[in-house]
Amino acid sequence: MVTVNAGTREEVERGDLVKGFQVAKNEYVLFTKEELDLVETESTKILDIEKFMLRSSIDRLYLDTPYHPVPSGKAGVEALAVIREAMRKQQMVAIGRLVLSQRERLCTIEVEEDALQMTTLRTEAEMRRSLTQDRRRKAKTVARPGQGDRSPRRRAGR
Repeated sequence: MVTVNAGTREEVERGDLVKGFQVAKNEYVLFTKEELDLVETESTKILDIEKFMLRSSIDRLYLDTPYHPVPSGKAGVEALAVIREAMRKQQMVAIGRLVLSQRERLCTIEVEEDALQMTTLRTEAEMRRSLTQDRRRKAKTVARPGQGDRSPRRRAGR
């Protein structure tokens, strides 16, 4: 993978990359690795359920990656069984938060047969990026009149 400067399109060495946060146009606060390690989100292995809602109220476009959560210990198994049966009766899904790969993610938890399925949710920023990339991809694959293959056309029978 080649890393390039977004402004100049010049190649940048991996060792020259820095991490920071934009506070104004062309103004950034830079962080050292040590500073980032201090604020690193720890994986708690805990799924925090924030609320329950109707499945139909969640746009499927936001669904990202499915997982099957496995409870730890007898108390976890019993708690998940109670939650699963209540969700099944009410036809609800849970919205929760958890830490995956040092990043806090929103997710849905829904009943799937006799188990629960957890699916991470895309953020609006991820959705915008995905839609922009799809539009660019489509624009590249659709040939405009007078563009594309410039080889001479052969007529049938010649």
